[in-house]
Amino acid sequence: MDALLDKVTERLRSRNAIGSNKLWLAEDGTLTPWTDPYLVPGRGRKGEQLDADLRLDLLCRAFLMYSRSANTLSDRSTPAAVQARTSFADLETSQYASFPERFISPWDGLEIPLAGGKPLLLLGYGSQMNKPSKGAVDVPRPLLILSNMVRMASLLHPTPEKSDIGLPTAGHERECTRYTLDFSVEMPEHLCNCVGRNFVFSPEELDRFRTRESGYDLVRVPVVPVHAVIDGDGSQPLPVEYGFVLCQQPERWRDLGRLADQGDLPHTSYIHMSLEGDETVLGAGFTRLVGDSSFLPDGRTVAMYLRDELLNSL
Repeated sequence: MDALLDKVTERLRSRNAIGSNKLWLAEDGTLTPWTDPYLVPGRGRKGEQLDADLRLDLLCRAFLMYSRSANTLSDRSTPAAVQARTSFADLETSQYASFPERFISPWDGLEIPLAGGKPLLLLGYGSQMNKPSKGAVDVPRPLLILSNMVRMASLLHPTPEKSDIGLPTAGHERECTRYTLDFSVEMPEHLCNCVGRNFVFSPEELDRFRTRESGYDLVRVPVVPVHAVIDGDGSQPLPVEYGFVLCQQPERWRDLGRLADQGDLPHTSYIHMSLEGDETVLGAGFTRLVGDSSFLPDGRTVAMYLRDELLNSL
């Protein structure tokens, strides 16, 4: 790991002040935000292929963000350790306690628990988690899902040529996937992390939300705050609540031609952009958790994928 980090650091330092990138890695070792609108926040141009040098630079930056994060996945954050500290009886008083685990689209009856302006805790990674967002009543916060749900880099873009992060690098056309959530057959080694945010919907906003997310089921899962898990001495009881994941059945993704197979890999710009966003919004340490608990269709974690790509390229 140390030898690879040295090569990554050397690569980024050598790229400083090349072209329009004013600085890739500061003298104090800090990764700096990009200043060129062409690059911020790590996107390519719609319909254009990602430059080969830029692809390697993004892989280096992503790996450096991951490797420098605090190792938040300690013994206290294993599924068994977290569940042992969680009082699941607290969920019995939730307004969602009587709801089915999977609330089938179009979520008939969702108005009942949301009556009177009660919030709906949505879990995800995309635009609904970014500020500003219609109906959001708090800021995004990192959570752990207490189930065998996993984040998978296995979703294909429906129209790649229209993607706002551009096309993959020439020769790397299978690097095209983005994140989705699915259930694992077995409980993974590390709990799935996500971003949670409370939303309050008026009847009109709920109708628009239904239309926008048509076809997605709302899956109810118990969640606990990441910082409650990793802070302190590991003995304190963990607060637990129900959150909802917008989830599509894998069979449905397959019917739509959007389910990746084992030969498909993550889009380089997307991986970099998501890690940089996680680190910016949620703080140091979260990128390590993301890298170790997000999976490719071939079974590797995102962290393993970044390491393998760089070992083969540097």
